Amino acid sequence: MASSDLTHPRALFLAGRDGLHPGAAGGDHQAWQWAKHLASSGWTVEYVAQSVPGRPQTEACAGISVLRLGTGPALAWRAAMHYRRNARTIDLVYEDPIGAGRIPYLAPLYSRAPVIAVWHQVSGDLLRSLHPGPVAAAMSLAERAIALCYRRALLWAPSAERAAEITHELRIPRSRIVVVPPTLADGIDVAAQPSPAARHVLCMGLMRPYKNFEHVIEAMVKVRAEVPSAILVIAGRRSGAAYEDSLRQAVESSGLRSAVQFRFDISDGDRQDLMRQAATLVLPSLLEGFGIVSIEANAEGTPVVASSGVPVAAVEDAVNGLRYPFGDIGALAGCLVRLLKDDDLRHRLGVGAIAHAHALTVDAVAPQFDALVERAMHEGGRSARRRVREARR
Repeated sequence: MASSDLTHPRALFLAGRDGLHPGAAGGDHQAWQWAKHLASSGWTVEYVAQSVPGRPQTEACAGISVLRLGTGPALAWRAAMHYRRNARTIDLVYEDPIGAGRIPYLAPLYSRAPVIAVWHQVSGDLLRSLHPGPVAAAMSLAERAIALCYRRALLWAPSAERAAEITHELRIPRSRIVVVPPTLADGIDVAAQPSPAARHVLCMGLMRPYKNFEHVIEAMVKVRAEVPSAILVIAGRRSGAAYEDSLRQAVESSGLRSAVQFRFDISDGDRQDLMRQAATLVLPSLLEGFGIVSIEANAEGTPVVASSGVPVAAVEDAVNGLRYPFGDIGALAGCLVRLLKDDDLRHRLGVGAIAHAHALTVDAVAPQFDALVERAMHEGGRSARRRVREARR
């Protein structure tokens, strides 16, 4: 159990979306995974998140009490009020500060219990790619100001690269940052061996400009010159029409209409089938906190081609995939051609991918998460010690 010296300790999770929300993404899924882990370890767990149309305000699932407290600024305010009403019995707060289009909860400003805050990435470069200069500068300054509120929390980073960036860019002491990798989602089994039926190149994710799927479309022009049968599948969740339209226009202008397929709003089963049948998954992003989709592909024995914007912890060159410098279309095309033409290479990387996925299951990573919780409780001071005393009475 993550905190064995307390009797029924209580954790409050503050996230964007709960695991039942149809729009739940990477950080949401990770928060939900660890909420379930603590619940199964004897903790009482409450999970505060945005409201979901068609679902009740309160709901119990997997041993977790879900509280959907609204959207926008009201969500953070109501979460703070909920904490204030229950402060005497809350032993740990887990917060995902940024994501899901909401303001941060800012739990360290009011929580007497220890706070674990997940910081997926520093957004400066990403903001500069998405917004005009003055807007990006203002938003980056706001990110730094928000980060100051979390200096007394324990920050959780998904990789050593992201931890170094948090220290350098946000001035958070490295001693306050703990690296814990993301995990494979529940319900996805790790394959016994790579699938021999590798048929297409796959891009999968939220349709946002920083994903840079257009780079893969450009690369496919070069790939098709050497592998005429190569097909690109772009799949994932829609996020506004503008970027999707730009991708379709790029396909048309490249003369690749017959070589590119778009698949949106697909089921979990179809999602895994696409990964299983792919020669490779491509992550051409400018920046990824980790790239959880890479673990899902690896679980199917599918190697990943990743840009330098993806942490090495997610994709290690010649181990579970291939790496190339972000934006280098020629290098990207070369990686894709190698995997499409060299069955032995693809199989060898597929075996490495499966081993990598095994190392990132919840069971495999749980000891690292439990150590993070133990450290937070040890440093928590009055709240944790008070609960120990009360438990012993």
